[in-house]
Amino acid sequence: MDQNFILLNIQLLSILLLFTIMGLALYRSGSLKDKRWFIILYATPPILSIFAINPNTALLIPILILTINILYLFRFSKKPLTLEEMKSWLNRFRNK
Repeated sequence: MDQNFILLNIQLLSILLLFTIMGLALYRSGSLKDKRWFIILYATPPILSIFAINPNTALLIPILILTINILYLFRFSKKPLTLEEMKSWLNRFRNK
């Protein structure tokens, strides 16, 4: 296979993962009525994209956004996400 094709697939999967985790964090903060965190999670990507002009920092921006979202989901949420809750999601899809 062509190396460019593999790199493109890796990039697309990383973008998909980033937006999935961002969406989950935004959904969770909204459904738990956590207004401060919702604003932080919603405003972080546009604010940090200002610094993505420099090629040296362009890769760090998605990593930082992902880290903030994961920290919210597992640590700072009013009801932190647990592994048991994620396992229950899998069981819902298996039972259908």
